[in-house]
Amino acid sequence: ELLADNKQVFAYERYLDDSSEKLVVFNNFYGTEVTVDLPAEYQDKECTTLIDNYQNEIQKTAKQITLQPYESLAIKSLVNKPK
Repeated sequence: ELLADNKQVFAYERYLDDSSEKLVVFNNFYGTEVTVDLPAEYQDKECTTLIDNYQNEIQKTAKQITLQPYESLAIKSLVNKPK
C-alpha cells in the first residue's frame, strides 16, 4: 500500500503484465481536502489521468498531490516495473 502512514488516503499501484506502464490509484475517503507527499519514485513523472471524479487532468506528477473530499484518482504512468 502506498502512503501507508496516511489514514485519510488509500493509495495503491498495479502494473500491466509484460509492460512498463503502471496504474496508480489514490482514494480520499473523508469529507475534507487532503494534501499528501508523494514518494520520490512517483515525483516528476509523465502520466495520464484515466479517471477522476473531480475532472482533474494530471499530465505530470509533482512532489505532492491534493485530493478533494471523497476524490478517487487513477493515473497511468510510464515507470519501470520493479524486478
